[in-house]
Amino acid sequence: MQETGSVIEVKNDKAKIKFNRYSACSKCKQDCVLGRENNHEEEDFFAEVQNEKSAQVGDIVKVELKDSSLVIGSIIIYIIPLLFFVGGYFIGAKLSFIFTGLSPEIFGILSSFICLYLSYLLTKRINKKIENSDRFRSKIVSIIKKNEGFNGKCY
Repeated sequence: MQETGSVIEVKNDKAKIKFNRYSACSKCKQDCVLGRENNHEEEDFFAEVQNEKSAQVGDIVKVELKDSSLVIGSIIIYIIPLLFFVGGYFIGAKLSFIFTGLSPEIFGILSSFICLYLSYLLTKRINKKIENSDRFRSKIVSIIKKNEGFNGKCY
């Protein structure tokens, strides 16, 4: 996946990039039926990436993140907690005979939240391991437009 953004800060071998994120209907000129507020918004989001192309502040750059890392990241963030949560319920319901004062449903619910917390700890640990891996790191692949004479002020 490739996105285009502008460099707003450079520190050592990393660059902070500002991207524009548009809603699905941001280019639409119609009145929105999706809600009361104007849903034609656009937001900015920021990412810190490897600056292998020596981009400078104000440059417009193309940033790449490998599709496989997006899939693996999505699995880590969404699937692991869901499996722990659902699995925790069934494990807790089966082990409820240990605590005779609680019904299997109550113990299943309690154990599902405990397992959800454990999945948070697991994903945090996985994140620390892969944080510095080149496989998951976004990087600047090209400089689209050099900003000559940039004075550091954003307008």
